[in-house]
Amino acid sequence: MPVNILPSCSKEVLLVKIESSHSDEWLLFLFFITCHTTLYPINIHYLCSSKSYKSETEVISVEGLSVEFNATPLFEDVSYVINKKDRIALVGKNGAGKSTMLKILAGLQSPTHGVVATPKDVTIGYLPQVMILADNRTVMGEAELAFEHIFELQARLERMNRELAERTDYESEEYHQLIDRFTHENDRFLMMGGTNYQAEIERTLLGLGFSREDFERPTSEFSGGWRMRIELAKLLLRRPDVLLLDEPTNHLDITSKEILERALNDYTGTILYVSHDRYFINQTATRILELTGNTFVNYIGNYDYYLEKKDLLTPAVSTAASEDAPAQVSESKLSWQEQKEEQARLRKRQNDLKKTEERIGVLETRNGKIDELMMQEEVYTNSVKCQELAKEKAANEAELEELYEKWEELAE
Repeated sequence: MPVNILPSCSKEVLLVKIESSHSDEWLLFLFFITCHTTLYPINIHYLCSSKSYKSETEVISVEGLSVEFNATPLFEDVSYVINKKDRIALVGKNGAGKSTMLKILAGLQSPTHGVVATPKDVTIGYLPQVMILADNRTVMGEAELAFEHIFELQARLERMNRELAERTDYESEEYHQLIDRFTHENDRFLMMGGTNYQAEIERTLLGLGFSREDFERPTSEFSGGWRMRIELAKLLLRRPDVLLLDEPTNHLDITSKEILERALNDYTGTILYVSHDRYFINQTATRILELTGNTFVNYIGNYDYYLEKKDLLTPAVSTAASEDAPAQVSESKLSWQEQKEEQARLRKRQNDLKKTEERIGVLETRNGKIDELMMQEEVYTNSVKCQELAKEKAANEAELEELYEKWEELAE
């Protein structure tokens, strides 16, 4: 029995559709869940294989996924579906397994248990946190790697063309078969943009903030944020059906983040990414997957919607909750002194949250400024200055990791 959580016209209402089949007759049930509705975790048992319910919009299906490291579970029995044109932000505390999940979806790591199913015609592009670029290429040369498949096809066409010119058995069946193959492959070459790939590369690089003067510069001259843009350009040029991005806003200044936001919002495929940047998530995500309590909770909305509904939905599916947990004492039963202490604690929490957000803003702005400085010739040609800035940025990023985790704890 498939169960679907549907977006509604009101953020206060959650629509749940349950379809049931008896012989040739289908029954449809719609339930309206509001903020006053009590939610209970349920297990759905399919009467036949869950593959029978596969939607035509699915690009990735995750079923019963579990990952363990040294017998310690990262997540257990996780199941969810990624659909065409989804814009998903994967959130959760550091060390929860977000990057591991991306690697599994990209086919770079195997789960302990479970299955990741992808249709044969679906292509996946993956952008890791740490990128390795060959510093012996220019920006243009690196971007051209996105069209390796076109270069291979072009070389194959040239070989067939030479063979056609050299052969004289014009009436043979083999010769006509060679003509048919050449015609078919040439059509593919034209459909893949084989004659105008250079213009497409230039358009993509310019759209990501590069100038034409940058095209022939070696990649070694660029900072981490610009290197990320080169890798992103290669991914966008390959046009995969699904983009998997691990912390794409790392090393980016404000301008670079805006360019990345536009690139992702213009992208017509499916996107799943990991990020701690709340503003970036609000601008680019329409669905949130939270990794918490060794499982995933799904929210149809941006980060603000996730924060709004988190306290309502997370306890309903949390495996940490148990019936014998001590009951929470109501405020009315607290003594006056206890109420004062609770109010003071909440005020301190809000104050700490505000200070944490302000410090995050200061460090993110400074890192953006460092990236801008590293692009200046008088800086990137000065090894001592480069080392000083790199050391400062590394310290900032280490502090930001701690602040992001602290912010998540305070915002809960």
